[in-house]
Amino acid sequence: MSNLTYSQYPQVKKIGNDSIVLITLKQGNDINKQFTVLNDSIKGLNKTLELSKFDFNKYKVESEDKYNQLNAISLKYKAEVDSFKYMYKQNKAIYKTHEEWWNKDRQHYVGLSLVLIFATIFFAAL
Repeated sequence: MSNLTYSQYPQVKKIGNDSIVLITLKQGNDINKQFTVLNDSIKGLNKTLELSKFDFNKYKVESEDKYNQLNAISLKYKAEVDSFKYMYKQNKAIYKTHEEWWNKDRQHYVGLSLVLIFATIFFAAL
């Protein structure tokens, strides 16, 4: 009979206006161990939280400086690329002009060659 009453813990008793919870020593030790484990876990999580807090204001100036540096480098490369694009367009225009000049020169050469051939044939026939 005493084993049955022992297994029915925790018990709640009222003494005056207060309520008291009766538990066994083993249950108390288990609760204390659980409390210690959870308390250590909370401390570990708080440490992790402190380490993971990132001070954005501290790095804001550095990131703005890096952004400005990267922006300046980007503008420099953009200007360089634009100058290469301009040089390419100018080179292409010069090439087309020389190609047209070459084609006209070849046409004149063929025309003068035909005139020379006909003149040679005409004077040879006389």
